[in-house]
Amino acid sequence: MNTTDFLNIAVSICPERDFLVFENNRLSYEEVSDRINRLAHVLSGLGVTRGTRVGILSVNCPQY
Repeated sequence: MNTTDFLNIAVSICPERDFLVFENNRLSYEEVSDRINRLAHVLSGLGVTRGTRVGILSVNCPQY
């Protein structure tokens, strides 16, 4: 199993349960899964494929 599998299981069991709580913001498992899927489609559209290295430089924050 990988991280995606665990997220998909959680989404199927408890989609509305909090995945991330930061200050006054809450994201459910379903919302996080939707955001991940949108990002994956954007990256795929840019030509990113399995094995392509992608870097992020950011401060530790909920958006990251």
